[in-house]
Amino acid sequence: MRKKKVLVTGFSPFLDFKVNPSGEIARKLDGFKSDTYEVFGIELPVLHNEARKILEQRFSEINPDLVVGLGLAANATGIRIERVALNRYYRSGEVEERIGEVAAYETSLPYERIREALWNKGIPAYYSFNAGTYLCNEVFYTIASLCSRKGIRGGFIHIPFTHRQVIAMKKFSYPSMQEGLLIEAIKTIIEVSLV
Repeated sequence: MRKKKVLVTGFSPFLDFKVNPSGEIARKLDGFKSDTYEVFGIELPVLHNEARKILEQRFSEINPDLVVGLGLAANATGIRIERVALNRYYRSGEVEERIGEVAAYETSLPYERIREALWNKGIPAYYSFNAGTYLCNEVFYTIASLCSRKGIRGGFIHIPFTHRQVIAMKKFSYPSMQEGLLIEAIKTIIEVSLV
């Protein structure tokens, strides 16, 4: 039986954050194979348009069965499942730009089952109704658009820092989660979404 192909994206470091756990986890999951799926993990640059171009190119090359985008939310207190991708983002100077034609996409990930599965494993998880108006939303919208056209599931998840990163930064006001638990959470999201 053919293994399902799962594209997992994360981001490179940005601003004052020297490490971005979303990109680290995407890289660590790259090449992971279970009995039923294999992961193609990529780290996207924190650059408007460039991130979208790379995502579209890799989507075309990999031809995935599922796409899970990851991003860092420094204030996230657990796994934050984003519900809606908006057709807008803000450039410097707060200039609003459109990404595509559709006003908004709702995630096609089974978010209720994902949250329940994570809770059952003792992993905090909750919903958010949009991924903001910056690059995470732009990538989420692109994922949703690509997946909608292909008829597959895709969505976006915000994650907190890892404990190790918070200690290294000495930024103890940031919520964090053990890295192994974050990786287990992403694998759970994949497994639930492929059913």
